[in-house]
Amino acid sequence: MKIALLADLSLRARIMAEALSRAGVYCHTYHASREFFRGIDQSGYDVLLVDHELADLPAVEAVCALRSAGRCKVPVLVVSNRRDEDSVVNALQSGADDYMIHPLRLRELVARLHALQRRAASHQQAASPDITVGHYSLDCQSHQAIFQGRRMPLTPKEFDLASLLFSSVGRVLSHTYIECAIWGYALPPRSRALASLVSRLRATLELHPRNGLVIMVVYGHGYRLDETSARRQRPSPHMIG
Repeated sequence: MKIALLADLSLRARIMAEALSRAGVYCHTYHASREFFRGIDQSGYDVLLVDHELADLPAVEAVCALRSAGRCKVPVLVVSNRRDEDSVVNALQSGADDYMIHPLRLRELVARLHALQRRAASHQQAASPDITVGHYSLDCQSHQAIFQGRRMPLTPKEFDLASLLFSSVGRVLSHTYIECAIWGYALPPRSRALASLVSRLRATLELHPRNGLVIMVVYGHGYRLDETSARRQRPSPHMIG
């Protein structure tokens, strides 16, 4: 099993990571939320372990960012000193799959991590609904796009962006909404990462008027996916984010 731990620099966090490693669980520790969000996009973790007491971001907000627009479906276990009902309920309602209270019992922690891994594996085997717009379909199992019988492989971030746009045809998605859904946080004002990602998705999916779909730039606001068929209805002005 391979897990990512988001925790502070405390002795408790180090002891937890070392105990997991001794138990045969590969554990990579991140001490800041930005590094954590980048790391989980690049590595195939089985479970994410989030300590409730963080220096830069509360655990509930970290879980909300992970779950926003379905950007991350990896199981999340929150660990905390807080044993009151509100803390437990808030963590679970934010998208956490399980909750444990310090002091942790190592064997129980490892057993819960394996249970979350098994549950996730069984969910992945279930068929996920595809998203179809015009002549395009997004295969949510293989993370590929299908156009006129051709399969187009997408990177994880390209697929996340395509899913957002295909699920919101005709609606403006703000820069901040897209960034938080894909990266987990708003990018710096001068960042070109989102613009570059949009450009790559256009090229990969061959999004041109002649193929029926285009990504429109709504200056000062964000992006909108439009159908170019003459029969489509006028896009709603509603903006998300």
